[in-house]
Amino acid sequence: MEDQNAYFRRLHTQHVATTDGIPNGYLTPVRIFRSAFPNGIAINTPDYNALCAFVSDEGYGHRQIAQILDFAFDLGYVNVLNNLGLVAPEAWKKEIARIEEVLRPHGLEAWRLEDEYGHPPKAR
Repeated sequence: MEDQNAYFRRLHTQHVATTDGIPNGYLTPVRIFRSAFPNGIAINTPDYNALCAFVSDEGYGHRQIAQILDFAFDLGYVNVLNNLGLVAPEAWKKEIARIEEVLRPHGLEAWRLEDEYGHPPKAR
C-alpha cells in the first residue's frame, strides 16, 4: 500500500505543470526555503513555526502551506497540515520579520513580484 506522503505528492502534482516534481506555482518558494535553510527544518521548531507564520502572512492557506513545506523539506503533507506551526500573537510580527531577513538574500523580493503561477511580472 502506498504511503500517505507519496499519495498526496502524486495528488498535488496531477494536472499541474511541474519542474523536478514540484508544482511550478510553488517552485520559487521551495527553492528559496531550501537555499535559506540548507539543512532543512523540523516540525515544531522555532524556524518551522516562524516559517508557517511567514507563509500564512504572505496569503497562503493551510493546505498550501502544507504543500510548500512538504515539497521544500520532505516533511509530509499530512504531518505539516496536522502540525501547522503556531506563533503567539505577541511574537507574530517579530518572527515574520526574522524569517524575512533570512529569506531576503535568497530571492524574497523577486518571489513577491511573481504571479500566483510563479511567473515573473511582464515587462512593460
